[in-house]
Amino acid sequence: MINMKAALKWALQDKNVHTAIPGFSSYNEIIESLSIMKNLTLTPKEKEDLKIGDEKGYLGLYCQQCGKCISQCKWNIDIPTIMRSYMYAYGYKNPFKARETIEQVNFSHIGCNDCAVCTINCTMGFDVKEKVLDIIRIKEIPNEFLV
Repeated sequence: MINMKAALKWALQDKNVHTAIPGFSSYNEIIESLSIMKNLTLTPKEKEDLKIGDEKGYLGLYCQQCGKCISQCKWNIDIPTIMRSYMYAYGYKNPFKARETIEQVNFSHIGCNDCAVCTINCTMGFDVKEKVLDIIRIKEIPNEFLV
């Protein structure tokens, strides 16, 4: 699991960050996030936890939602929303939220199947076609299997 408390502390220590809007799935998550306001200093354990993403390859999960990809896609696919769904599924391990998010995307055809090579130059370096084709499968999974 990602240490969200450490991640929030890290983000709030950036001099360019003035506001954070964390999402919550439970009351305990609210309490945990608010507790950092007592002390923003990262503990040695939290510093180690922040390295887990590098070690486990999580760097490719979090889209910055810059939107630069949309104009590059000849199919005008809402890639930022699809990438957010990917993050919910693989980063947060929340397939219900991933499914709910992907259902917000209005498309009748996934153009990625028709592109031999994806022309999108993602600012995060993501293989957009791979991620889109991977997460879009969640639409076909019956709700009772999304645990």
